[in-house]
Amino acid sequence: MIKSIVLENHTLGVVYPNGLQILKASILRGGGHNIGQHLVAFDPVLQAGRFREATEQDFKDFGVVFHPDYLTEYQAPK
Repeated sequence: MIKSIVLENHTLGVVYPNGLQILKASILRGGGHNIGQHLVAFDPVLQAGRFREATEQDFKDFGVVFHPDYLTEYQAPK
């Protein structure tokens, strides 16, 4: 699974096994229901086609500080 995504072009988030951590959402782009940093339910199979992999430029566009780890896959501790 991709670690960071852009959901419906209005929400930047990080995917974890238990959901999507919202980093930033844009009201101007239609993200009114996801404003603020919190965890929301996310299933990549059910939401296929509604999200794309985030890029470094997305972090700039959303005004979120970028770190390369955001673009690598999450590995759960064993």
